Amino acid sequence: MKRHLFFLSVVTLWTLWLAIAPTMAQLTNPPLTACGMPAGGNIRQSATWTLTADCTMTSQFIISPNVTLTINGAGHRIIGNPDRRTAFQGPVDTVVNFNQITLDNNDVVRSAFIYVTTLNANQVTFTNGNAGGVVNMEMGSLSNVLFVNNWSFAYGPGAHASGLFIAPNGSITLNNVVFRGNLLGTAPLHLRSGASATATGCLTFSGNAPWNVYTEAGTTWTDNSTGPCTGTIGNGGQAETTVPVVAPCGLPPGGILDDDATFTLTAECTLSTDLIIGENVAVTIHGNTHRISGPTATRSSMSRLPVR
Repeated sequence: MKRHLFFLSVVTLWTLWLAIAPTMAQLTNPPLTACGMPAGGNIRQSATWTLTADCTMTSQFIISPNVTLTINGAGHRIIGNPDRRTAFQGPVDTVVNFNQITLDNNDVVRSAFIYVTTLNANQVTFTNGNAGGVVNMEMGSLSNVLFVNNWSFAYGPGAHASGLFIAPNGSITLNNVVFRGNLLGTAPLHLRSGASATATGCLTFSGNAPWNVYTEAGTTWTDNSTGPCTGTIGNGGQAETTVPVVAPCGLPPGGILDDDATFTLTAECTLSTDLIIGENVAVTIHGNTHRISGPTATRSSMSRLPVR
């Protein structure tokens, strides 16, 4: 009898294992790579990753509901997946925390680089976005963050943000944030209907077009900032914008103009990079019959020169 009971117990345990093994496998996150995080995949369990080197994604992260993902960058960079899918996809009850890291979209066209419910970012740089909002979030806080050199693939009202897109009825706080060189779309900061955002600490808008902040109906934008940011920002970035130097022809060869200026050409000028004029900045150029040629090795040449 004991032998039969033992046999039945073994069979029962084996049956239970066969039943739960697939479920356990489904809850397993992808394995870590040498840089300290997976290269992509489904994130079904809350996790904390600490990077030991720069990481390049090969596929998107799909984050399951009720999962919290924390990535401590230790000053490193994550380069997004090349397949045009959202790099961090988790729009339902997800929390993502980024610390001391650069999130690099690598100029890949996609609807968003990061699309999550709650995002908390500290000492983070978001760059090279080419999307409908490099960050699409509903709730959270951004502290010591830099949005730089991002752009959207549409222009004006009805388009998406070039930088931060706040979902309808969302609510976020900004503390010490710089938006610099974010172009097209509506603005680097776009509040959807019913959303609210509050800025404290320092806040800088530099060289963004067409607007700095775009608010839809029923939104609340509260700017309690103390002034422009200085020193370093984000993941070791520069808070202040470098003032472009005027070339011998009489015009800067590129850069960001945040202050009203008048230039008088003494010869033909060729831009080496985009010349970006910020919101509410008036620039007058006296050509004296000379020619201005656009840069030859940028994404959209002279089309990104907002002439006023």
